[in-house]
Amino acid sequence: RFRQVLVYDLPSQSSQAKKMKTHAATVHRLLGIEAATVGQWRQAMGHFDQAVRRRPEDAFLMNNLAYSMLKADPTPADLREAEELGNRAMDVAGPHPEILATRGEILLRLRRYSAALADLEAALGPLGGRPELHRLIAECYDALGTKSLAEKHRKMADRESEDDG
Repeated sequence: RFRQVLVYDLPSQSSQAKKMKTHAATVHRLLGIEAATVGQWRQAMGHFDQAVRRRPEDAFLMNNLAYSMLKADPTPADLREAEELGNRAMDVAGPHPEILATRGEILLRLRRYSAALADLEAALGPLGGRPELHRLIAECYDALGTKSLAEKHRKMADRESEDDG
């Protein structure tokens, strides 16, 4: 009798375990967002890492973890790991503008300016109106020696900042 109960309960236990895993991932995602909102990037990293461990195919959790790594005073190894997360997120979700923006900023910090510029400009269309994107693009153009385009994007960033304020 005990053995039969175990056998019959296995599917529901498996389903319940999946629900708990999803619930834990959601809690860590929310805690990560809360930490990131107040600039606690290391704490956010820890929560997003736990969320990704529970939902390894969630591209947006991967992106949040990569972005937190980028903002948490990263080492070169952290940046390479963040880039890998960005690449995995792109494999799962395709060229989503938020993922492109994150990966572009990571590539910029890795001094891979042409690749960074491609991602940031691709993100700019759908995410237009974000001064930070224009500043990052300007940084790429400066590094690539295209000062006139860098200046154009700095002006656009300033204009959009004024519109926001």
